[in-house]
Amino acid sequence: MKKAFTLLEIVFVVTIIAILSITTFSLYENDDLTIAKEQVLEHIRYTRYLAMSESKFDPIESFYLNQTGSGQSGMGKYQLSFWQIRFIKRLSTNPQVIGYSIYSDRDRKGNIDTVSHIEPAVNQYDRKLIHAFGDPDSQKVSVDSFLNLRYGIVDVYFSTSCQPAGYSRVSNDIGTIVFDNNGVPYSGVSNVRSTEFMLKNDCNITLVHKSGKKAIVTVSKGTGYVFASP
Repeated sequence: MKKAFTLLEIVFVVTIIAILSITTFSLYENDDLTIAKEQVLEHIRYTRYLAMSESKFDPIESFYLNQTGSGQSGMGKYQLSFWQIRFIKRLSTNPQVIGYSIYSDRDRKGNIDTVSHIEPAVNQYDRKLIHAFGDPDSQKVSVDSFLNLRYGIVDVYFSTSCQPAGYSRVSNDIGTIVFDNNGVPYSGVSNVRSTEFMLKNDCNITLVHKSGKKAIVTVSKGTGYVFASP
C-alpha cells in the first residue's frame, strides 16, 4: 500500500519551493547589476581600444594652434576628437535616461553628431550605435546604452578625482573618460592643451541598482587599466 503525503510534508515542500523562488528572484535582480557592471567595464575597454587604434594627432595642425582667421576654430586641437565614453543622466525626459555614449567628436564642435556624419561607436553585439542621447525606441540605437531601462540602474556617479571637466556641449553630463592614442585616460578634453585633464588619481564609477546594491568600475590613472569590484 502506498502512503500519501502528510499535511506537514506538503507544507514543508511548499515552504522550500517558496524560499528557493525568493532566492532565485533575488539572484536574478543582482544579476542585472553584475551584467551592467561587466558591460560598462567592457565598453570602457572598447573605448580605449578605439582610441589606440586611431591616432588623432596630426603634426600639420600644430601650425594652426595659435593662428587666427584659419576658418576652423578646432584646427590644431586634435585632442577634442579623442575617443571617449560619456555618462549622462536625463531625468526631465520621458522616458528618463541614465546611460552613456561612446564617440569621437570628429568635427570638434562639442556635441555628438548622427545626422551629417556618425560619431558614436557601434556596439559589437547588436551592430547599433552606443548613444544614450538617441531615442530608446530607435532601431539604430543600442538598448545597452540605457542602463536604467536595460538593467534597473537608478544612479551613476564619479569619484571626486574625475568630475566632469573640459570642453563639451553635451548636457546632463555625469562624467566622461577620454583616452588618447596611447591609452592614457583623462577626465575631459581641453580647449587649450592635450594633457590638461589627464587623470592624476584612479577614477571610480559607481553604479547603483534599484535594489540598493552598488558596483564600482575603476579606471587606473596613467595606464588606463580597468577593473571592477566587488
